[in-house]
Amino acid sequence: PSMLRFRDIGKLKKGDYSATAATLRAEAFGSPTPIPTAEPEETQSWLWDQTLATSSISILVSRPKVGKSTLAGSIAVAVATGGQLLGRQVVPG
Repeated sequence: PSMLRFRDIGKLKKGDYSATAATLRAEAFGSPTPIPTAEPEETQSWLWDQTLATSSISILVSRPKVGKSTLAGSIAVAVATGGQLLGRQVVPG
């Protein structure tokens, strides 16, 4: 059957399960709202150009004594004053 109705479920023959649960739900609850097929374009703002995103969580991980604290301090100063850090623009904030 092209359109299955609740009342027709008992009439199905073995292996004739072409209708989906969505078809049954649509009859019971009305047609669902169409789901957009294309996702909206995501926009990302950057605190440190293409390196450190705003509204996100970043983790600075490495072996001991390689400069994680120095880099974190440099990022903090660059954010406080604006300008550039390692050749990339930093948004003051």
